[in-house]
Amino acid sequence: MSSEQELLTKWRSLPQKKQREVLDFVEFLGLKNSANKIPLGERLQQIRIRIVGSDKLFL
Repeated sequence: MSSEQELLTKWRSLPQKKQREVLDFVEFLGLKNSANKIPLGERLQQIRIRIVGSDKLFL
């Protein structure tokens, strides 16, 4: 089984809330990896869009 298949199998076995956490983490890693390629203002805008679009309540 490839790493991709193994990851997908394990991801599918998680509850939906945990699946979202995994996706958020993967997005974080992608942003971290491309941090030097995207201007700070654009990165902040992407983060804002994710926060506004989430179902999380921030106080």
